[in-house]
Amino acid sequence: MQVEDLLVQNDLDVVLGEKTQKMSDAEWAGLDRKTMSDIRLSLTKSVEGEDNESIMEALSKMYEKPSATNNVFLIRELVNT
Repeated sequence: MQVEDLLVQNDLDVVLGEKTQKMSDAEWAGLDRKTMSDIRLSLTKSVEGEDNESIMEALSKMYEKPSATNNVFLIRELVNT
């Protein structure tokens, strides 16, 4: 969640989703590169990836381990929505 917050602060969270039709490939590539830079600068060197999606997937595997606490949190979020 901290990485997502960092990207929101830097207006780069759009790259976590799909590329929009309004955005050119060059713009998308630039934002993708800035996003990877922000993520890498905020992490240890043990997390590697070729793009934002693979980096975020690696982070999820490292930090979003299934536990009773996580399940309760997700159920609460589901009920609240």
